[in-house]
Amino acid sequence: MISTGLLQAPAFAENSPPIELYYYNRPPYYVESDGQLTGIWFDLGNLIFSKAGIDYAWKSLPTNRLFGEMQNNIGRKCSIGWFKTPEREKFAKFSQPIYSDPRVVALVRKDSNLPDSISAKELLSLSTTHLIVKKNFSQGVYLDKLIKIMPAENVIVTSADYASIVKMILAGHGNVFIITPVGIKNILEEAGGVMEQFRAINLLDVPIENERRIMCTASVPDEVMKKLNQTIGKIPKQYIDKLLIQK
Repeated sequence: MISTGLLQAPAFAENSPPIELYYYNRPPYYVESDGQLTGIWFDLGNLIFSKAGIDYAWKSLPTNRLFGEMQNNIGRKCSIGWFKTPEREKFAKFSQPIYSDPRVVALVRKDSNLPDSISAKELLSLSTTHLIVKKNFSQGVYLDKLIKIMPAENVIVTSADYASIVKMILAGHGNVFIITPVGIKNILEEAGGVMEQFRAINLLDVPIENERRIMCTASVPDEVMKKLNQTIGKIPKQYIDKLLIQK
């Protein structure tokens, strides 16, 4: 664990300013507690950039500002754990996949009338579904296409953090939130220990296609991306599986 703020890694061989490695509070991927930063993507970022010999500095930034800086190509900046989409490829560079998420689930209140398993296509076509989505986030190509054709009044776009989204559902401001099962426990605990008030619905038709990558500004040199890809290719699958299981 190291202190948050601007977190400087050991200097490496590059004769250029360190890459700013952006993070935002999202347990269990990034966890800020008592001035310390931990988490799955924090551990992966340290491993990949240090093994690749790339100088880097951790910096906290809200996701909307992160995307603004990526789109405007402001400096040499990267962030761990993003999906590659056609829209994002217009302004950012992506590493090869680090790992793939398990199939996403729909988080709903425990008293919801929805069954324990349903296709995403059916769920998102129901007039009673009011889906909460985070601004600038992707659910993968398949779900993004289904969400795009939903009536606008059935989609609630928000910049709120995950714990606040849970509270929105409890208050009746939306009733479905699609999320990876990794970290649901953390989010519900952060929202006030409301585990017993929610359940996760299996989405039967969603492919396991969500590959987590490093997203970087276009100004990050191709040579840096090559080093990152070479390092990612050497990470043992068992190491990543252990990280995910522990969280």
